[in-house]
Amino acid sequence: MRPNDRFGSNSEVRAHNLEVRFPFKNRYQAGLQGPKGANFGLHPVVDKTIELLAQAGSPAALIALGINLFRFEVKAEKLTVVSMCALKLAAMPAIAFVLAKLLNLPPLAAGVVVLLAAMPTGANAYIFAVQYQRLVNPVSGAVALGTLLAAATLPVVVVIVAGS
Repeated sequence: MRPNDRFGSNSEVRAHNLEVRFPFKNRYQAGLQGPKGANFGLHPVVDKTIELLAQAGSPAALIALGINLFRFEVKAEKLTVVSMCALKLAAMPAIAFVLAKLLNLPPLAAGVVVLLAAMPTGANAYIFAVQYQRLVNPVSGAVALGTLLAAATLPVVVVIVAGS
């Protein structure tokens, strides 16, 4: 008799554990789920509306970033933007590469770590800058310039990581 015969296969045990930990399909349904078989969910129109609103967060942030870039003046913030991009696109991947070698990570894990470190500054940095009203213009410039420069730096990082 195998150890899991009393409880079913390993996958059944894992599926049961997941059901106990996460009994709800969505957070907003947590108070609306009844016992098994009874579904007291939201009306389909309300459910779809909430789902669509949840998906609009990232595009809304990118639109706000684009509007801010439209009125962004590069002259005063050029050194700050270039410094941010250099740190994010060159220094961070280099530090990640050295740490991956020092920690003897497997090649696949090291490659993932270095590539993630080499990604350009994202819209989340802009969201935080706006929320705290700190360096909004340089961060929005770094997001734009970093995204453009990443088209050239990411292939270089891939070649370096693949060669090591």
